[in-house]
Amino acid sequence: MTVRQIPGKFETAVDLLAAVVQAYPDEEAFVDGNRRLTFAEWDRAAGGVATVMADLGVGKGDVVCLLMSSSADYAIAYQAVMRLGAITSGINTRLGPGEVESIFARTEPRLVICEDPDRLASPPPAIVLPRAGLAAAAKADPLERRADLKASDPVAVVWTSGTSGQPKGAVFDHASLAAMAEGAGAL
Repeated sequence: MTVRQIPGKFETAVDLLAAVVQAYPDEEAFVDGNRRLTFAEWDRAAGGVATVMADLGVGKGDVVCLLMSSSADYAIAYQAVMRLGAITSGINTRLGPGEVESIFARTEPRLVICEDPDRLASPPPAIVLPRAGLAAAAKADPLERRADLKASDPVAVVWTSGTSGQPKGAVFDHASLAAMAEGAGAL
């Protein structure tokens, strides 16, 4: 296997995916059980989900919590959130109700995408989109306008496991993601 470089300097992860889609549209980006997604399919699906999120009021600086397992759907939702300039807060599905509620209280999400909406407190802290709804959302017309993004814009809140108390969040921006990617090298 050879490492394929994408030429250029990319200010955001959204710019990088656009360049990868341009260079390798038909290469597989994800294998998720029997489901396979090319980079072009990932891009298209994220565009549709971004449209639905924007219609639900998600915009730049808003937090979207993803309470779902690692999957192609997670990657689609993550990329959709980034296109809006919103911030993804991934929540481990193994956390207990108290830990999840603590994260909701600190992030004040605009939207929560989750595997099991029945698991959320009532009333939910935000608009809720069940993971099952992502398939239909992915088929929406792709979002035409993207947020004006900079490398310093926050993109994710990553949480500790909470083994010594409530989970603690660390905010990452697009530049942080680029630095981690460069540090990973050929991975």
